[in-house]
Amino acid sequence: MSGSATQPWMAAIEFLSASTLAYGAVLVLHILSMAALVGSALALDLRLLRVSRIASIEEMASHLRPIWYIGMALAILTGILLVLVDPAAYTGNRWFLAKIALLGALILHAMVYARITVLSPHTQWRAGLFSTILWIGLTTAAVMSGQDARPATDLIGDTDAPLLLGALDQMPDQKWIARP
Repeated sequence: MSGSATQPWMAAIEFLSASTLAYGAVLVLHILSMAALVGSALALDLRLLRVSRIASIEEMASHLRPIWYIGMALAILTGILLVLVDPAAYTGNRWFLAKIALLGALILHAMVYARITVLSPHTQWRAGLFSTILWIGLTTAAVMSGQDARPATDLIGDTDAPLLLGALDQMPDQKWIARP
């Protein structure tokens, strides 16, 4: 990749590092994409586990697959952006490493069971159970990695400080509001 091709990425990473609002927006998009991804996967898993029988496995898979793909693409893209803001905070984080390992296991699981509709009901049930366990593990690791890794910026970034501090000054005094 040429130096000029990396400049927009570097500018975006620098902007995310400097702006709590921009970082927060990417984080919210990451969380929403994970919700779409995990939600669509668990909905199908519940059908495979025979907890839900509102539609056939084929119908549910065909309706949920686009949501899963969009959620996965956005989760990976936003996740990369978030990690690039402060790579050292994540690469040494055991929960983040567990999250990445579980994501790899889930992608492998999805590839192995891509044609779930042609498998026996017992194999479908086992695939749904294994997938559910992996998704719960990934979600747990994601939450815990967020607790251990935070960007190197302050709570309020330089570009957001005047806006947010002005808003805090307009609020009535509350004991629960931490003011810088």
